[in-house]
Amino acid sequence: QTMVDSTNNMTSFNVEEGVREYLRVDNTLRQQKIDESYRSMEAVADVLRRSAGIRDFRKILSSYPDAFFLNVTNIHHVASYLREDVGMTKDDVAKAIQNFPSLLKQDVSRIKDVVEYLRSIEVDEEDLPSI
Repeated sequence: QTMVDSTNNMTSFNVEEGVREYLRVDNTLRQQKIDESYRSMEAVADVLRRSAGIRDFRKILSSYPDAFFLNVTNIHHVASYLREDVGMTKDDVAKAIQNFPSLLKQDVSRIKDVVEYLRSIEVDEEDLPSI
């Protein structure tokens, strides 16, 4: 009887230890994903500050929370295109992004197509930043 109890206790101990180890590994992976998400969010905030001069992210986050998980390179390309090719100031780019944060997920080629269409219907170049 004692040998059986001893074996059951060891099996129970091994199962509990296995569960503890699984939870430790699971927590480590979970923490790694959280850390990765924070790094991504910090990178997006940094590129929005540098490329568009945005300092206040409340409006963006309230209307488009996923914006902080978008591709940083694409965000930079969108802001650069709007500034360099469309002629928007940093303030204009900031206003556009704050009013339409989903603009950040658009491919630059799609934005170019829209701008080219507006130009083709003879929208004044000076009016493009405000559209």
